[in-house]
Amino acid sequence: MTVDEADAIIAELNICFPAKQLIVEEVKRWEGNLAEFHFDDARQAVKRIEETSRFWPSWAEFREVILPMHKKRLWDIKDREERKIRELEAPQSEEDKQKIAQIIQDIKRTLKKTN
Repeated sequence: MTVDEADAIIAELNICFPAKQLIVEEVKRWEGNLAEFHFDDARQAVKRIEETSRFWPSWAEFREVILPMHKKRLWDIKDREERKIRELEAPQSEEDKQKIAQIIQDIKRTLKKTN
């Protein structure tokens, strides 16, 4: 997240919790803490906090809300990258498919004999 996006998140929080008087050091701290997160996730976190909290959240409270979204986003990115790699791999030949089918049949036969 950029500093401008972080400032927008801080502004949204300030709209939700106008009683909180921010000082420059707090804003800088929030900007730094927000840097690792995605702007859209932070906006969703603000919305959830607005619906459940009566006061400006601590960083720990905010992080608790945003972290599951952040982890899901990272997982989705990793999943898309892995799928892209698999798409670039050559498809299996008929010969490979037959070999795999034969191996599976051999395993099933072995399992039947041991049971």
